[in-house]
Order: sequence, then C-alpha cells, then structure tokens
Amino acid sequence: MTAFRSALFFVAGFILIAFGQAVFAQEDVQEEPQTVVVIQSAVLTVDAERMFNESDYGQRIGVEVQEASIRLASENREIEAQLTEEELALTEQRSSLSAAEFKALADAFDEKAQRIRNEQTNKANEILSRPEQARAQFLRLAQDVLVEIMRERRALAILHSDTVFLKADVIDITDLAIERINAVLAEPTE
Repeated sequence: MTAFRSALFFVAGFILIAFGQAVFAQEDVQEEPQTVVVIQSAVLTVDAERMFNESDYGQRIGVEVQEASIRLASENREIEAQLTEEELALTEQRSSLSAAEFKALADAFDEKAQRIRNEQTNKANEILSRPEQARAQFLRLAQDVLVEIMRERRALAILHSDTVFLKADVIDITDLAIERINAVLAEPTE
C-alpha cells in the first residue's frame, strides 16, 4: 500500500513539475499585431488513433479498404452464384450417374468449393490487416514530424493522450501533427 502511495505521489509530483515548467513563448509576427503563443512543456500528448484516422493518409487507407471490401463482397456473390449453379447441375446429374461417378464429381465440387472458400478468406484477412499495417507504416513516417514538434516545444516526451489521467489541452499536439503530416505525406499533384 505504501509503495503504491509513493508511486502515486511521485507521478503526481512529476506532473505538477512538468506543468509548472510550462513556459509561454511568444513569437511576434511583424506584419500583423497578433501574437502567436506556443506553450512549451516537458510533456506533450497526441491521440495516435485520431492522428491516423483524420490524416489524409489514414483517410485514403480507409477508402481503399472500404473499396476492396466492396469488391470482395461482389466477387463473393458472383462465386456463390456460380457454385450454386454448379451444385444444381450436379444434383440434376445425380439420377443419370452411378453412385461412384456422382461421389467423384461431388468430392471434386466440394474440394473446389473449399479451395475457393480458403482463397476468399485469405483475401478478406489481407484486407482486414491493411489498416494495421498502414497504421504501423504511418507511425514510422510520422515519427520525424513528432520529433520536430518535440524539439520546437522543448519537450522531453510525447505520451498517448489515453494514458494521461489529467492534462491541459494546450499540450495536445494532435491537430498540429495531422497538419504537418499531411504536408509531409502529400501526394504530388501532376
């Protein structure tokens, strides 16, 4: 119990020190009388899920996955119709075939249906894995942008916003990160 309490006081103390060291740095804009205020804090937060989902890259991946899912569903309906037609034809042939002949044809049909089912399942699994693969690649690409923001803000760490119990909104850099990542990962226009 005392170890937990000590750890809790340590974390609370760290947070107070981190927030206590927040410094307002002002950059004067020469053309406009407005002042841009940038909060400097030892700790920043980011919502990585929102950063991915709201970035142009994440939205593009979402559209690609949705389109691939629609194509696969259409393909599955076509395959289902073909297999149903083949099964009906096989059922109609049953009366004109010997039991051994019918069994051979039925077994071949079952093998074909199972092979197609496995192929379609593999395609579906590949589509379902795309977002996670894209998210991992995105975070690798976004790392340089996040490091740059950390340096600008003189921060020591960026924590995922879900791991922070209590925070001031000014230390959340998600919107800034999305803006900069979109600029860095923008597809060239022709």
